[in-house]
Amino acid sequence: MAARPADGVSLRQVTLLADGRPLATLTSPPYQALWPMTVGTHVFTAVGMDAEGNEIEGNRVTIGVVE
Repeated sequence: MAARPADGVSLRQVTLLADGRPLATLTSPPYQALWPMTVGTHVFTAVGMDAEGNEIEGNRVTIGVVE
């Protein structure tokens, strides 16, 4: 799983979420982490925090993993 901020956006921290649970919290790019695939439908997103402490939530991505 990976996330990239929009052009011109500077983040001090990014938390990657898999199915609503934190997968990794990163403080510098690249904002990516490995996720152990399991069968089913899964939702991924990223929540970033800028220098002023504002939270910025990324788009949600839904995938289906089949056997």
